[in-house]
Amino acid sequence: MKFLYYETDANISYRGLFPDAYRAGARFNPAPDDWFLTERKSLDIHHEWQINTDSTLQTLVYWSEMSRAYWRFLLDDDQPTTVNADGFRVWNYRDEVQGNNRSFERYGLDSRLTINHGTLGMGNEAELGVRVMTEEMQDQTVRADRATPRDPNQPLLRNRLDSADSLALFAQNRFEITDQLAVTTGLRVEAYEQQRDDLRHTASADRFTNTEFMPGIGATYRFAPWAQLFGSVYRAFAPPLVGSVVGVDAPPTKAETSLNLEVGMRGDGGRLHYEVTAFQMDFSNQVDPGVSGIRDPNEGSALIQGMEAAAGYAFANGFRVDGNVTWIPTAEFGEDRPGDARKGNRLPYSPEWTANLALGYAHQRWQASLWLNVVDEVFGDGMNRRAFTTEETGTWGGLVSSYYTIDLTGRYAIRDDLSLFGAVKNLTDERYVAGLRQGIYMGPERSFEVGAKYTF
Repeated sequence: MKFLYYETDANISYRGLFPDAYRAGARFNPAPDDWFLTERKSLDIHHEWQINTDSTLQTLVYWSEMSRAYWRFLLDDDQPTTVNADGFRVWNYRDEVQGNNRSFERYGLDSRLTINHGTLGMGNEAELGVRVMTEEMQDQTVRADRATPRDPNQPLLRNRLDSADSLALFAQNRFEITDQLAVTTGLRVEAYEQQRDDLRHTASADRFTNTEFMPGIGATYRFAPWAQLFGSVYRAFAPPLVGSVVGVDAPPTKAETSLNLEVGMRGDGGRLHYEVTAFQMDFSNQVDPGVSGIRDPNEGSALIQGMEAAAGYAFANGFRVDGNVTWIPTAEFGEDRPGDARKGNRLPYSPEWTANLALGYAHQRWQASLWLNVVDEVFGDGMNRRAFTTEETGTWGGLVSSYYTIDLTGRYAIRDDLSLFGAVKNLTDERYVAGLRQGIYMGPERSFEVGAKYTF
């Protein structure tokens, strides 16, 4: 069993810094009256039954409940528009605060049966699975006076209940053809239905239903003790987020899908381990990754191609080096999307290069690691604008520069059953742009984490 409780009162907003304030090193909150309040509880119960030497049944029952209240002061469009020295609109606020308040509940069951068998005179491992899930979102909008902010006891401007039910079945079998070669085939089928009820009206509910079939095949071939080739091709599917497609002007005709391919090699030779993979993801009906889940999924295609590699080496004196790098030369829209993107433009927030390098040390009860994390530059919108600019909607675009951070982590085992751990994230307190929306979002500054782990 696992229970989790999380709560945060965050004094944050959609609104970020203007470029002049960012360049001047500002650290103030551009929307000090906006609050994002969240609370989450979850419970997982996991069961494993060794039926016999060849059969195992694993079942997970899960439940979660989350509430989020986002109170934001509204822009006053009736006031004269003024701009700063860089030409950006200076916001005027009303004496009203609006709460975009939502609560989510999700529960389901995931059960998988694994069977070892000797069909066709070879070693086989079959896996059969089922997952059922229900999720609901209560979506309410309320306004309050500035004198009494965050007061939920006001007339509702919106009161909707969005729900979704899904049923997924899958089966796969791994054929051990020889001691070196294995082939795995599988099929997943998922049926998904969304529904929206407007609780302020008695109109019939809006619905979106789809059923997807996702076959796949993969193979591994070990041609040396230190090297294994692997590859796969499979169809993938992502349902729209709850509440993102029902009730819209142009409802989707089908869900977001992709055809994925990968091929690579991996292995280890004592102190050294490595893995190299080339991949391609060919998306259909992709939701704009810059505003995932809120936009109409019938937007078009996108192609992503790249490689990733990881390696590590353990020295005899307690030191070790680990690293990984991802290179994505292609991440492009498949066609023009009027006002949002052009064919061949790079997808928003898709860096060409990302890399991580770690130097670790372990001695008796001590462990420590120093991490260098590097992220390449990205575009903030599908138009691939380079200068920071804003649309009438207030959404920003522009080229976000590359950046790096350094993290330090450590662990000390007081006893075999008790250990302490800690981390300093962004050790050098680097200042960088993490993203754009209604202004510049700064990356997290230096932060500290401490904790303890006890094993009964």
